[in-house]
Amino acid sequence: MKGNTIRRALGMTASLFAVSLVFACNGGIGPGSGVVGGPCSVDTQCQSRCLNTHDFGGGMCTVSCRFDADCPGGTTCIDKSNGVCAIQCASPQDCADFGPGWTCAAEDHVAGGQALVCRVP
Repeated sequence: MKGNTIRRALGMTASLFAVSLVFACNGGIGPGSGVVGGPCSVDTQCQSRCLNTHDFGGGMCTVSCRFDADCPGGTTCIDKSNGVCAIQCASPQDCADFGPGWTCAAEDHVAGGQALVCRVP
């Protein structure tokens, strides 16, 4: 019984490490990322998809989601384009690396209510 618990714990740790490694190797999140946050004009410029809307700089790499758990750390699932991950923020300074015109603003969260994310007003 104790051996099974240890094997399960090691397996979960290895799985989390592998997921972290995938995001790290693909640029993580932020303004230069092909996962969530990087600029794009077509899906092939991103790991998953490109969200082509003005409020996300005219094109931002993102991941489709239904829940926050579908999104990489530091992002949240917003109710736009059938659910996409966006960079979380607490103040406009958190979005400064995206460039002029980006700010921290509310978007509808998939679970209801609002979420603060980096976007163009």
